[in-house]
Amino acid sequence: MKIQELRIGNLVTFQGQVMRVLSLSENKVTVRDKHENHRITLIAHANDIKAIKITKNWALRLGFYKDSNMLFSKVTKSIVFTLKFDIKDDTFYAYEYRGLFLPHIKVQHIHQLQNLLFTLTGKELEIKEK
Repeated sequence: MKIQELRIGNLVTFQGQVMRVLSLSENKVTVRDKHENHRITLIAHANDIKAIKITKNWALRLGFYKDSNMLFSKVTKSIVFTLKFDIKDDTFYAYEYRGLFLPHIKVQHIHQLQNLLFTLTGKELEIKEK
């Protein structure tokens, strides 16, 4: 994975486990198991870190709600951010933010969505616990 795509707080996988990025260096990533009650912190080479593909299930876990079969929205302090699922290429696109329709911004991985939402809102995208 390209280290330039990551920022602290991103969700990624390492050896099949969902982890949170704690720090970044030239080619190393420090990650921690997302479950805070049994912390496992590791230093990994950037090539060993994998992106997590956004799925409908992941969108729900990240606090989006399903508007329709294709649209998933997240509301925070009266700000609406909507993702549109495209069946043709099995991927999500950023669709709407604050009532403005966005150009087709392809969002394939959770870290991309986290980075986009942080850039637009200044807020972190967290996993919604059940």
